[in-house]
Amino acid sequence: HLPADVAPWRDASMRTIDDALERCGSICISLRGDWTTFGLEDDGVHFTREGLRRFARAFAERCQRVVPAIGSLYLLTDSAVDHHNYSEAGEWTGWADGVVRDALATTLGPLRHIVIDAVGGSGFVARCEEGLHFYARASCHLRTHARQRGGDPVTVILAGGWNDGGRPMREVCGAAERCCRLVQRYD
Repeated sequence: HLPADVAPWRDASMRTIDDALERCGSICISLRGDWTTFGLEDDGVHFTREGLRRFARAFAERCQRVVPAIGSLYLLTDSAVDHHNYSEAGEWTGWADGVVRDALATTLGPLRHIVIDAVGGSGFVARCEEGLHFYARASCHLRTHARQRGGDPVTVILAGGWNDGGRPMREVCGAAERCCRLVQRYD
């Protein structure tokens, strides 16, 4: 997982999410301590387009050192990526998914099956009412992947939790742990 406890979202609740994931055996893929250096929009929480490109390159370079050399890669995230998937008119373009996928393919190799699953506002609990929380999406992907790709191993990277701030941490951490156990079942 990418750490939740990074600037600009750094706080005790994000550290609690990271701790819950690590207790379940998730490995933290640290890029750097302060993501604001990638470049943020005026809202202070979303990457600029150039910031997303920088983030994608740094993420891909780090993945090259920690992700197994075989199998598929599934990135489950929120508006950290999804924010720039839409045109000014609000139409989905997939631009941001493409930036991250291309950086990963360039670094990890073009023959890897890479899926970017980015839904703004989602998290371990956030958007559960719509079935768009991390567990529901990971479950759907992993079950479909298992059927379609047979024994092809899949590396799942969780990047989020920021939209879960302000919710009861016991609920959020329980959801994070369930998500980890789900991923482990498909390891």
